[in-house]
Amino acid sequence: GQSVTGGANTAMGLEAGQSVKGVSNLALGSSAGQGVYGDGNIAQGFMAGNSVRGLKSTDSAQYNIAIGGISGNDVQGDKNIAMGMYSGSDVQGQNNIGIGTSAARMVVGDNNTGVGQSSGGTVTGDYNAALGALAGNHVTGDQNTSIGSSAGYFTIGNKNFAGDRK
Repeated sequence: GQSVTGGANTAMGLEAGQSVKGVSNLALGSSAGQGVYGDGNIAQGFMAGNSVRGLKSTDSAQYNIAIGGISGNDVQGDKNIAMGMYSGSDVQGQNNIGIGTSAARMVVGDNNTGVGQSSGGTVTGDYNAALGALAGNHVTGDQNTSIGSSAGYFTIGNKNFAGDRK
């Protein structure tokens, strides 16, 4: 990678790992892991894990994982996991998990989980869980659980449970 400050960073792929400041970051794939400020971050896939930094402009991001094309981009925080194309992008917080295409996108908060295509997206709050395609989208609040296809779509409040009864 070009413009790298720190040590033990590894980049493999066209334009991978450019503009990195930190140690022990891994970028695998064309244009992966660009603009990373922190340590121990992993980006694998075309344009994965770009623009990763801490919550404040002076903080560094630690231990984020992005696996899948264009996943885990524009992340501010630590220990977030994105697995699947477009998953886990535009995230502010820590310990958020998105597994599935476009899962857990546009999340502001901590400890949120989206498993399934487009699940757990556009979330503002903490400790929300969504399981199933399109489950738990557009959620504002804490400790909400959505299980099943499209369950919990447009949830406002705390400690709600939504399930698909099909």
